[in-house]
Amino acid sequence: MVPVAKKTGRQRLTPEEVIAQKRMKADSADEIYHLLGKIFFLVLILTAAFRFVWGINITEGNDMSPSLKDGDLVLFYRLDRSFVLTDVVFYEKDGVHYYGRITASEGDTVDMNEEGDLLINGSVTQEEIFYPTKKENSTLTFPYTVGEGEYFILGDYRMAAMDSRRLGEIKADEIEGKIIGFFRKRGI
Repeated sequence: MVPVAKKTGRQRLTPEEVIAQKRMKADSADEIYHLLGKIFFLVLILTAAFRFVWGINITEGNDMSPSLKDGDLVLFYRLDRSFVLTDVVFYEKDGVHYYGRITASEGDTVDMNEEGDLLINGSVTQEEIFYPTKKENSTLTFPYTVGEGEYFILGDYRMAAMDSRRLGEIKADEIEGKIIGFFRKRGI
C-alpha cells in the first residue's frame, strides 16, 4: 500500500519543480546584480565625464546679464583650450568663480574712451553689449597691454560686473571652460 500525503492546502512539489524555482530565484538575483553593475558603471562614466570633459554650474549674480542671468544652469566644455575673442568662459580667480566674455588676448592693448566704448589696439570694438564700458573702480592703468598667456575678460553687464577691470588679467590656466549652452529656469 502506498502512503497518501495529507492535503494541507499546499501542493507538494516534485524535486524538478523545486530545482526550477531555485534557478529562477538565482537568475533573478543575477539579473539584479548585473543591472546594479551597469548602473554603477554608468554613474562612474558620467562622473568622470562631468569632472574632466564637461562642467555644469549655476550662475550667481548678473555679471553676464542679459546673456546669462542669475540662476541659469550653464554647461561648459573643459577640453577646448583655444579661446577666441567673444567666447564666453567660466573662470576662477582667487578662489571665486566668474563668467565673462573674452575681449582681448596676449599682446592686445585695451582702453576705454569717455563715451564708454571699448578700444582694442586703438580701434573701437563692434560689440552687441547694451552697457557702456567705463574705467571707474578699475585696479589697472589704461591703456593696458595683455601679457603672455593671459586674457582680458569683461562681463556683459559692464556697469557692475566683476571682471578684468577689477580682477586684473586672467591667466589661461584660470579658465575652466568655454560655455557651450545654458538652461534658463526663470525669467523667460
